[in-house]
Amino acid sequence: MTNVKAQSLNQCQNPKSKITFGIKLFDIHLAFGFWTLAFFIWLLPTLALAAEPTYNFPVAVTRADNATASTSFTLPFFVIGRAVALDLGNDGTSELAVSAANGFAPYVFLLRQDGSIISQWLAYDKKFQGGVRIASGDVNNDGKPEIITVQAGETLPLVKIFNGFGAKIQEFSLNDKKYANIKNLLDAVGNPLNNIFSLAVKTGNTPATLKLPKQVKAVSQTGKTIIVNLTDQRLSYYQDGMRLNSYRVSTGRWGFATPIGEFKTQNKIPRAYSKAYGLYMPFWMAFYRGEYGIHELPEWPNGYKEGENHLGTPVSHGCIRLGVGPAKTLYDWAKVGTTVIVQK
Repeated sequence: MTNVKAQSLNQCQNPKSKITFGIKLFDIHLAFGFWTLAFFIWLLPTLALAAEPTYNFPVAVTRADNATASTSFTLPFFVIGRAVALDLGNDGTSELAVSAANGFAPYVFLLRQDGSIISQWLAYDKKFQGGVRIASGDVNNDGKPEIITVQAGETLPLVKIFNGFGAKIQEFSLNDKKYANIKNLLDAVGNPLNNIFSLAVKTGNTPATLKLPKQVKAVSQTGKTIIVNLTDQRLSYYQDGMRLNSYRVSTGRWGFATPIGEFKTQNKIPRAYSKAYGLYMPFWMAFYRGEYGIHELPEWPNGYKEGENHLGTPVSHGCIRLGVGPAKTLYDWAKVGTTVIVQK
């Protein structure tokens, strides 16, 4: 929580018949409570399943004889990290493996061309949301292609090899030089052109091209929108409903909660100063009462900057902290009046 004034900020901060009646009434309440609890326990899985958002990706397949087909992939994320074609059954018809992008749980989905799901799994711990790169190749020389995953954006990325059922075969560090062939397979899977994956596939041994968008519209707002998720400690920003990027943040710790709701950026200060704490907050953008803002990791007058290890953990006095690099990128992109949504 921070109070902006000019270029200065203050704080980023319950007889016997009566007894018998009472016991009976207690029994009735207890029985009612039991059946109510049982009902909600039974209903909970259904509610949880219904609450999980999914997104439909349109898919178009054009064969060499110009025959076309269209369907959609239904996924629990709206940005695909990588997509790769492989023929698991060696039957002349390709399957598709797709992975989640930065900002989502590290899912891998194996799908048929008609959109039906063969298998799905978490390649890494659900808390890892840095994105998953994937490739395919016959790693163990069994005559069948395996699915290769690697943690995107990590200094020491962990590689995992899975079969078509999502069972892990092995794992190792990508930095190990003896796995150079794996690195080559991963590097050979290119980024989509104009946000469209164009993959060479086969349908009944007939060559075809499958086109799949990298992402679909995720929010209804038009223009520029910033969304902060307090539970995941992530900030994502969107242009006309399409996500541009997602970053880890640090929001308010216990007792200094970050305000929840829909706001607008109120000002932009390249290097704001907090009188209360005697430190600087680069790339400041206030969004509530002029006291709460989005800014880069705090910096002390002696040049010491709070560590990147704070990101992903709520430790601030209510402000939303971004890392070095992402803070400037967001600051340059946003304008005064940009919508800011803070939610759990």
